[in-house]
Amino acid sequence: MQKEREQVVQSWLQLRQTSVRPWIRRAVLFGCCQYLFIILQAASLAWTIDKLVMAGATFSEVLPGIAVLLLSALGRGVCGRQRELAGQQAGEQVRTEIRGELLARIDQMGPAILANRPAGSWLTLLMEQVDKLHDYYARYLPQMGLVRILPIITILLALSFSWLIALVLLITAPLLVLFMVLVGKKAAAASQRNVQALSRLSAHFLDRLQGLTTLRLFYQSAREKQAVASAAESFREKTMQVLRLAFLSSTVLEFFTAISIAITAVFLGMSYLGYLNFGLWGDSLSLFTGLFLLLIAPEYYQPLRELGTYYHAKADAIGAGDDIEAFLNSSESGLAGGQVACPDQVAASVVFRGVSVTASNGRRILDDISFELQAGQQLVVVGESGAGKTTLLNVLLGFTDYEGEVLINGVSLRELDLFGWRQQLAWLGQNPRLFHGSLRDNITLAMHDAADDEIARVMQVARVDEFLDRLPQGLDSLLGDEGSGLSVGQAQRVALARALLRPFQLLVMDEPTASLDHHSATIVNQAVNETVQGRSVITITHRPESLGQAAQVLMLEKGRMIAVGSQQELLESCPPFQRLVQQWQTLASVDETDHGGEVAYV
Repeated sequence: MQKEREQVVQSWLQLRQTSVRPWIRRAVLFGCCQYLFIILQAASLAWTIDKLVMAGATFSEVLPGIAVLLLSALGRGVCGRQRELAGQQAGEQVRTEIRGELLARIDQMGPAILANRPAGSWLTLLMEQVDKLHDYYARYLPQMGLVRILPIITILLALSFSWLIALVLLITAPLLVLFMVLVGKKAAAASQRNVQALSRLSAHFLDRLQGLTTLRLFYQSAREKQAVASAAESFREKTMQVLRLAFLSSTVLEFFTAISIAITAVFLGMSYLGYLNFGLWGDSLSLFTGLFLLLIAPEYYQPLRELGTYYHAKADAIGAGDDIEAFLNSSESGLAGGQVACPDQVAASVVFRGVSVTASNGRRILDDISFELQAGQQLVVVGESGAGKTTLLNVLLGFTDYEGEVLINGVSLRELDLFGWRQQLAWLGQNPRLFHGSLRDNITLAMHDAADDEIARVMQVARVDEFLDRLPQGLDSLLGDEGSGLSVGQAQRVALARALLRPFQLLVMDEPTASLDHHSATIVNQAVNETVQGRSVITITHRPESLGQAAQVLMLEKGRMIAVGSQQELLESCPPFQRLVQQWQTLASVDETDHGGEVAYV
């Protein structure tokens, strides 16, 4: 990662702590209290030993010192626990906020953004990479606060007894920090490579897992197994690089800490033997003073050692934050929308006037598209793959910014409350997206409080009732992920029932029959035609039967509008539409004719 980019990510990480600063301060406060209890423990232990050895005190005479020692240990444990809880709360809150922002960003940019990365990469971004930020806020930042405070307290305490010990502590501390920074820079670069390798591995593995059936059919399982093993080995090597640097950092810290404590112990020993008589404020070194200085010397380095332990958390956070910050602050965005509520109508009217969409590379995806869909009419959009049909839908749904003018019920789409507008839509896509749960849960996904008679009505309209009796528990039968347990045609009928359950002004369908046989496609088209009387419908299709009762047909080619009008007008005056219809007729002649091939609840 370049230095300038690393600084940007670090600044972003620092800004994220604003919302959790009270928790971080709480963690620092309890850390300071914990340290004071440690100092009190050292003082009470040194006092007790000094009284027993030098003054010959009895057990009853040192009992107060023992009591203070035990109470200090208890207070140290309580403060340590509260410090840990405060840090954990800070990390958890930041992770929740960032995941919410990522999901909101994805929701704002629309489904088109999901195609830019493999599914496994999105999962890594939302899960593993966000989790890597936890220790930065839970442990590293609180420890940074403690490092600024606790060593100063220790130096002042040591200085009150011996200026030489204080000087030793003061000189050795910067050496620890210097080596920690040098190793930390290497660790940050290694952690960034590790995060990238994990993202690639997750994406690669999930994609191959989803296509396992295809790989086996084409005898490519062994080859892909080797590819996954190679990617896993690359990830292992990068992980070991991070661990090597982490162990190196710990070794450096332990080495300098041991040297410094050894210098302190040698000085105290030589002073007791009478070989040294300088470095103290008094004439002699008491047992209490020597023991106390020897006990607090390791505690002086403990905050720095813990910071070294948590320094890898900073490296992990920078590596993970690079991808997160880039996505959250990317220039790509959907339509912002406005505050105007969508006018309440039975059916929506849609007007496009000179609408164009330009990709980030300057290429025109849509170029000067104009049409009008009156309330209650049906519009079918046709064209070859890549003609711009899906982009047109993304503009309509507010997921893609545009040039020109789009009016919904007479109101500009830029001024509409997009959430309210989308609430007036019903959606039926090419691949039905069903979730793990009961059939009832999938149908009532957008309307959980739907009455049983309403559910029965849409199931009858979508012909779900034709196979309902064949399911083990009827409406409460459990479906697997992606609708496993149903055929593709049955799953599409369930998706249609779900779309029709909630009141809508506009039904949007993106090639709803593309994956269906002739029988299932006919059922879906009939159900739509029976239900949408008086409602507006926009359909993208590659199949002639979906033209149905459409009042208008809009034909696109390479982002441009070739023609718009009724089916009859286009058949008479539009050669590209004539050729497209001929292609459809050729494909229909070889389409599947077996209508009884569905098997319910496999």
